[in-house]
Amino acid sequence: MPYLMDQAALDELNAASSHLDDCCVRLGEYPHHLYRDGVKYVVVRALYTCLNEAKAREDTSALTHLHMHETDLRRLVADEQSRGTFNGRIVGRSTAIMTAEQEQPVTVPRWSPSLPTTWTETNLNRSFLIDMLLRALYNRSRATGQELSTHLGVFYAVISPLLDELRAVEQLDIAGQRGFGDINYEYVLTPRGVQAVNDALQKTSYAGVCPVPLADYVAACKHQTIKQVVVTRLNIRRAFGDLIISEPVLNEVGPP
Repeated sequence: MPYLMDQAALDELNAASSHLDDCCVRLGEYPHHLYRDGVKYVVVRALYTCLNEAKAREDTSALTHLHMHETDLRRLVADEQSRGTFNGRIVGRSTAIMTAEQEQPVTVPRWSPSLPTTWTETNLNRSFLIDMLLRALYNRSRATGQELSTHLGVFYAVISPLLDELRAVEQLDIAGQRGFGDINYEYVLTPRGVQAVNDALQKTSYAGVCPVPLADYVAACKHQTIKQVVVTRLNIRRAFGDLIISEPVLNEVGPP
């Protein structure tokens, strides 16, 4: 963790109207951390002020936490002094800044299945699709091929051969046409179609968008997992910009 040693950092910390929980030893007590551009720093002058306060109060748990930072600070200063990189303003800077620069904005893996253009590509049973068609038409009384494809959430090419089959077995009939092409034929149920719908309704009354097979659903969930996404303050700021700019606003919705 990097350490800020200048007075300006202490002034900035003291000027904050409130502090995030993880900027303190405990809620609102011994504030000694400061966030800049999503990177968390220890303010050295605040650290020693908190140490003196904890010693005066004989606050053992706070001293344990603060002494951990002090030990780490002494190690980092000694390391930078030995390398000749100590500037008296910030230590542990290189690691923190490199880590921040290497971070990428939070991205959720995006994936979508291929869109079926035939009924076989839906991986749904043919009789199931026919039942879906019959129930959809039953609920609408009459509908064009375009309206049925929209209702079922598939391309017209998927249901077109099924509509032809239903016409061939006299379960559907064409009652009119609203435009050019067979996609605009208006379909109605025949008496045989009504009987077929009754049989279909015995199975289920669902008549909405065609479902996806369970295997396809599981594959989609696996492709869109967020298990590998690492959320940090920096990439939240990068993703949402000025919507998240102040610590008091973050504090209102709870610790990160």
